[in-house]
Amino acid sequence: MLQPFEPEDEVLSQESFSRDEAAFNLIHTISASSDSWRLKSPDGRMIFAQTPGRSGWLWLDPELAEQEMLARMQELKNALMTRATLQEAAPTSFELPGISAKPHIARLFSDLYAGVGCWTSSMTMEAYHCPIVNPPRGVKGGMQRVEATERLLAAEFLAGMVRDVYGKPADGQGQLTVADNLIRDGRLFFWIGDTGDPSAMAGIGGTSPRHGRINAVYTPPDRRRRGYCSALVAEVAGLLVERGLIPMLYADCVNPDSNKVYRSIGFQPAGKIEDIKFDRQP
Repeated sequence: MLQPFEPEDEVLSQESFSRDEAAFNLIHTISASSDSWRLKSPDGRMIFAQTPGRSGWLWLDPELAEQEMLARMQELKNALMTRATLQEAAPTSFELPGISAKPHIARLFSDLYAGVGCWTSSMTMEAYHCPIVNPPRGVKGGMQRVEATERLLAAEFLAGMVRDVYGKPADGQGQLTVADNLIRDGRLFFWIGDTGDPSAMAGIGGTSPRHGRINAVYTPPDRRRRGYCSALVAEVAGLLVERGLIPMLYADCVNPDSNKVYRSIGFQPAGKIEDIKFDRQP
Protein backbone atom coordinates (compact mmCIF):
# COMPACT_ATOMS: atom_id res chain seq x y z
CA MET A 1 0.00 0.00 0.00
CA LEU A 2 1.25 3.48 -0.86
CA GLN A 3 2.24 5.74 2.01
CA PRO A 4 2.17 9.53 2.47
CA PHE A 5 5.51 11.16 3.19
CA GLU A 6 6.72 14.42 4.71
CA PRO A 7 8.74 17.08 2.83
CA GLU A 8 12.04 16.04 4.40
CA ASP A 9 11.41 12.30 4.08
CA GLU A 10 14.48 10.14 3.51
CA VAL A 11 12.88 8.80 0.31
CA LEU A 12 13.96 12.06 -1.35
CA SER A 13 17.60 11.52 -0.38
CA GLN A 14 17.92 7.83 -1.28
CA GLU A 15 20.68 7.06 -3.78
CA SER A 16 18.45 5.88 -6.64
CA PHE A 17 16.33 9.06 -6.58
CA SER A 18 19.34 11.30 -6.01
CA ARG A 19 20.78 10.12 -9.32
CA ASP A 20 17.71 11.65 -10.98
CA GLU A 21 17.61 14.71 -8.74
CA ALA A 22 18.28 17.26 -11.49
CA ALA A 23 15.49 16.00 -13.75
CA PHE A 24 13.07 15.70 -10.83
CA ASN A 25 13.91 18.94 -9.03
CA LEU A 26 10.23 19.88 -9.06
CA ILE A 27 9.33 16.88 -6.89
CA HIS A 28 11.37 18.53 -4.14
CA THR A 29 9.66 21.88 -4.77
CA ILE A 30 6.16 20.39 -4.79
CA SER A 31 6.84 18.22 -1.74
CA ALA A 32 7.94 21.26 0.26
CA SER A 33 4.45 22.76 -0.04
CA SER A 34 2.08 22.02 2.84
CA ASP A 35 -0.92 21.58 0.53
CA SER A 36 0.74 19.10 -1.83
CA TRP A 37 -0.23 15.45 -2.04
CA ARG A 38 2.76 13.15 -1.58
CA LEU A 39 2.87 9.36 -1.91
CA LYS A 40 5.64 6.77 -1.96
CA SER A 41 5.79 3.02 -2.26
CA PRO A 42 6.96 1.22 0.93
CA ASP A 43 10.29 0.36 -0.72
CA GLY A 44 10.78 3.94 -1.93
CA ARG A 45 11.00 2.92 -5.58
CA MET A 46 8.03 5.06 -6.61
CA ILE A 47 7.44 8.71 -5.65
CA PHE A 48 4.44 10.85 -6.58
CA ALA A 49 3.87 14.52 -5.75
CA GLN A 50 1.10 16.87 -6.85
CA THR A 51 0.08 20.45 -6.24
CA PRO A 52 -3.74 20.62 -6.12
CA GLY A 53 -5.19 21.24 -9.56
CA ARG A 54 -1.83 20.77 -11.32
CA SER A 55 -0.17 17.87 -13.09
CA GLY A 56 1.42 15.31 -10.81
CA TRP A 57 5.10 14.38 -10.96
CA LEU A 58 5.94 10.68 -10.97
CA TRP A 59 9.31 9.01 -10.46
CA LEU A 60 9.96 5.28 -10.68
CA ASP A 61 13.26 3.55 -10.05
CA PRO A 62 14.65 2.91 -13.57
CA GLU A 63 15.94 -0.49 -12.44
CA LEU A 64 12.39 -1.81 -11.95
CA ALA A 65 11.08 -4.22 -14.58
CA GLU A 66 8.17 -2.86 -16.61
CA GLN A 67 5.66 -5.19 -14.95
CA GLU A 68 6.82 -3.97 -11.55
CA MET A 69 6.38 -0.40 -12.74
CA LEU A 70 2.86 -1.14 -13.98
CA ALA A 71 1.93 -2.75 -10.67
CA ARG A 72 3.00 0.38 -8.78
CA MET A 73 1.20 2.60 -11.29
CA GLN A 74 -1.99 0.62 -10.73
CA GLU A 75 -1.62 1.20 -7.00
CA LEU A 76 -1.25 4.91 -7.67
CA LYS A 77 -4.32 4.98 -9.92
CA ASN A 78 -6.34 3.21 -7.22
CA ALA A 79 -5.17 5.73 -4.61
CA LEU A 80 -6.04 8.67 -6.87
CA MET A 81 -9.51 7.32 -7.58
CA THR A 82 -10.11 6.69 -3.89
CA ARG A 83 -9.03 10.25 -3.13
CA ALA A 84 -11.43 11.63 -5.75
CA THR A 85 -14.30 9.62 -4.27
CA LEU A 86 -13.60 10.84 -0.75
CA GLN A 87 -13.27 14.46 -1.84
CA GLU A 88 -16.41 14.84 -3.94
CA ALA A 89 -17.12 18.20 -2.29
CA ALA A 90 -14.11 19.69 -4.10
CA PRO A 91 -13.67 17.58 -7.24
CA THR A 92 -11.67 20.06 -9.31
CA SER A 93 -8.79 20.55 -6.88
CA PHE A 94 -8.49 16.82 -6.35
CA GLU A 95 -8.47 15.85 -10.01
CA LEU A 96 -5.27 14.79 -11.73
CA PRO A 97 -5.22 16.83 -14.97
CA GLY A 98 -1.95 15.36 -16.18
CA ILE A 99 1.36 13.70 -15.38
CA SER A 100 5.03 14.68 -15.72
CA ALA A 101 7.62 11.90 -15.80
CA LYS A 102 10.27 10.34 -17.98
CA PRO A 103 8.61 9.91 -21.41
CA HIS A 104 8.21 6.13 -21.26
CA ILE A 105 6.80 6.29 -17.73
CA ALA A 106 4.49 9.20 -18.54
CA ARG A 107 2.98 7.34 -21.48
CA LEU A 108 2.59 4.04 -19.63
CA PHE A 109 0.80 5.77 -16.76
CA SER A 110 -1.38 7.85 -19.09
CA ASP A 111 -2.58 4.72 -20.92
CA LEU A 112 -3.37 3.11 -17.58
CA TYR A 113 -5.00 6.12 -15.93
CA ALA A 114 -6.86 7.92 -18.72
CA GLY A 115 -6.96 5.19 -21.36
CA VAL A 116 -5.16 4.60 -24.65
CA GLY A 117 -5.73 7.56 -26.96
CA CYS A 118 -7.29 9.65 -24.18
CA TRP A 119 -4.35 11.90 -23.46
CA THR A 120 -2.28 14.58 -25.21
CA SER A 121 1.45 15.20 -24.98
CA SER A 122 1.76 18.83 -23.92
CA MET A 123 5.54 19.27 -23.84
CA THR A 124 8.79 17.34 -23.68
CA MET A 125 11.48 19.11 -21.67
CA GLU A 126 15.19 18.51 -21.39
CA ALA A 127 16.48 18.91 -17.86
CA TYR A 128 19.95 20.47 -17.79
CA HIS A 129 22.52 20.76 -15.03
CA CYS A 130 25.64 22.87 -15.06
CA PRO A 131 28.67 21.40 -13.22
CA ILE A 132 30.92 24.22 -14.49
CA VAL A 133 29.56 27.60 -15.61
CA ASN A 134 31.09 28.98 -18.82
CA PRO A 135 30.00 32.65 -19.05
CA PRO A 136 29.95 34.26 -22.50
CA ARG A 137 32.47 36.99 -23.23
CA GLY A 138 31.92 40.48 -24.54
CA VAL A 139 28.23 40.87 -23.69
CA LYS A 140 27.43 44.48 -22.88
CA GLY A 141 25.62 45.34 -19.67
CA GLY A 142 25.22 43.63 -16.33
CA MET A 143 22.89 41.84 -13.94
CA GLN A 144 20.60 43.72 -11.58
CA ARG A 145 18.14 42.42 -9.02
CA VAL A 146 14.56 43.37 -9.93
CA GLU A 147 13.08 45.99 -7.58
CA ALA A 148 9.48 46.36 -6.46
CA THR A 149 9.15 49.49 -8.58
CA GLU A 150 9.78 47.30 -11.65
CA ARG A 151 7.00 44.81 -10.90
CA LEU A 152 4.87 45.80 -13.91
CA LEU A 153 7.70 45.24 -16.38
CA ALA A 154 8.65 41.96 -14.69
CA ALA A 155 5.04 40.80 -14.97
CA GLU A 156 5.00 41.70 -18.68
CA PHE A 157 8.19 39.67 -19.18
CA LEU A 158 6.60 36.73 -17.34
CA ALA A 159 3.54 36.96 -19.58
CA GLY A 160 5.81 36.91 -22.63
CA MET A 161 7.48 33.77 -21.31
CA VAL A 162 4.08 32.06 -20.82
CA ARG A 163 3.07 32.93 -24.38
CA ASP A 164 6.38 31.69 -25.80
CA VAL A 165 6.73 28.49 -23.79
CA TYR A 166 3.14 27.35 -23.35
CA GLY A 167 1.47 29.01 -26.34
CA LYS A 168 -1.26 30.37 -24.08
CA PRO A 169 -2.74 33.88 -23.93
CA ALA A 170 -1.21 35.84 -21.05
CA ASP A 171 -0.94 39.43 -19.93
CA GLY A 172 1.06 41.24 -17.29
CA GLN A 173 -1.88 41.71 -14.96
CA GLY A 174 -2.28 37.97 -14.64
CA GLN A 175 1.40 37.54 -13.72
CA LEU A 176 1.67 40.23 -11.04
CA THR A 177 1.34 37.83 -8.11
CA VAL A 178 4.13 35.63 -9.45
CA ALA A 179 6.31 38.68 -10.11
CA ASP A 180 5.65 40.11 -6.65
CA ASN A 181 6.57 36.83 -4.94
CA LEU A 182 9.83 36.49 -6.86
CA ILE A 183 10.76 40.14 -6.28
CA ARG A 184 9.89 39.98 -2.57
CA ASP A 185 12.20 36.99 -2.13
CA GLY A 186 15.00 38.62 -4.12
CA ARG A 187 14.94 35.82 -6.68
CA LEU A 188 14.33 37.73 -9.91
CA PHE A 189 16.99 39.44 -12.05
CA PHE A 190 17.22 41.68 -15.12
CA TRP A 191 20.09 42.02 -17.52
CA ILE A 192 20.53 45.74 -18.15
CA GLY A 193 21.71 45.99 -21.74
CA ASP A 194 23.80 48.63 -23.45
CA THR A 195 20.73 50.89 -23.83
CA GLY A 196 20.30 51.02 -20.06
CA ASP A 197 16.99 49.16 -20.21
CA PRO A 198 16.10 45.67 -18.89
CA SER A 199 16.88 43.39 -21.83
CA ALA A 200 16.46 39.88 -20.37
CA MET A 201 15.10 38.27 -17.21
CA ALA A 202 15.80 35.13 -15.19
CA GLY A 203 14.92 33.91 -11.72
CA ILE A 204 15.78 31.34 -9.10
CA GLY A 205 13.11 28.71 -8.48
CA GLY A 206 13.08 25.78 -6.09
CA THR A 207 16.13 24.04 -4.68
CA SER A 208 16.89 20.43 -3.85
CA PRO A 209 19.77 19.11 -1.71
CA ARG A 210 22.32 19.51 -4.48
CA HIS A 211 20.63 21.62 -7.18
CA GLY A 212 19.11 25.06 -7.64
CA ARG A 213 16.61 25.66 -10.44
CA ILE A 214 16.74 28.64 -12.78
CA ASN A 215 13.35 29.71 -14.14
CA ALA A 216 11.41 32.71 -15.50
CA VAL A 217 13.91 33.06 -18.36
CA TYR A 218 12.76 35.55 -21.00
CA THR A 219 14.17 37.97 -23.55
CA PRO A 220 11.88 40.35 -25.50
CA PRO A 221 11.92 39.52 -29.24
CA ASP A 222 13.59 42.81 -30.23
CA ARG A 223 16.53 42.17 -27.87
CA ARG A 224 17.36 38.59 -28.76
CA ARG A 225 20.56 37.25 -30.34
CA ARG A 226 22.72 39.77 -28.49
CA GLY A 227 23.94 37.42 -25.74
CA TYR A 228 21.83 39.00 -22.99
CA CYS A 229 20.02 35.79 -22.06
CA SER A 230 23.13 33.61 -21.95
CA ALA A 231 25.02 36.23 -19.93
CA LEU A 232 22.20 36.58 -17.40
CA VAL A 233 21.59 32.85 -16.99
CA ALA A 234 25.33 32.36 -16.45
CA GLU A 235 25.34 35.09 -13.77
CA VAL A 236 22.33 33.58 -11.99
CA ALA A 237 23.98 30.16 -12.23
CA GLY A 238 27.02 31.68 -10.54
CA LEU A 239 24.86 32.81 -7.61
CA LEU A 240 23.70 29.23 -7.14
CA VAL A 241 27.26 27.93 -7.30
CA GLU A 242 28.19 30.40 -4.54
CA ARG A 243 25.49 28.75 -2.40
CA GLY A 244 27.05 25.34 -2.99
CA LEU A 245 24.38 24.23 -5.47
CA ILE A 246 24.59 22.89 -9.01
CA PRO A 247 22.49 25.07 -11.33
CA MET A 248 19.76 23.30 -13.31
CA LEU A 249 16.85 24.27 -15.52
CA TYR A 250 14.26 22.86 -17.90
CA ALA A 251 14.08 23.69 -21.62
CA ASP A 252 11.39 22.84 -24.16
CA CYS A 253 12.90 20.32 -26.58
CA VAL A 254 11.19 21.97 -29.57
CA ASN A 255 13.07 25.25 -29.00
CA PRO A 256 16.55 24.74 -30.49
CA ASP A 257 17.65 28.32 -29.76
CA SER A 258 17.22 28.11 -25.98
CA ASN A 259 18.78 24.65 -25.85
CA LYS A 260 21.78 25.95 -27.80
CA VAL A 261 22.13 28.93 -25.45
CA TYR A 262 22.14 26.76 -22.34
CA ARG A 263 24.64 24.27 -23.74
CA SER A 264 26.96 27.10 -24.76
CA ILE A 265 27.36 28.26 -21.14
CA GLY A 266 28.02 24.83 -19.67
CA PHE A 267 24.63 23.19 -19.16
CA GLN A 268 24.57 19.45 -19.86
CA PRO A 269 21.53 17.21 -20.51
CA ALA A 270 20.31 15.41 -17.37
CA GLY A 271 17.21 13.63 -18.67
CA LYS A 272 13.97 14.26 -20.51
CA ILE A 273 10.59 14.88 -18.85
CA GLU A 274 7.30 14.64 -20.75
CA ASP A 275 4.24 16.54 -19.58
CA ILE A 276 0.98 14.84 -20.60
CA LYS A 277 -2.54 16.21 -20.20
CA PHE A 278 -5.48 13.85 -19.79
CA ASP A 279 -8.48 14.25 -22.09
CA ARG A 280 -10.71 12.42 -19.62
CA GLN A 281 -10.78 11.29 -15.99
CA PRO A 282 -11.24 7.57 -15.20
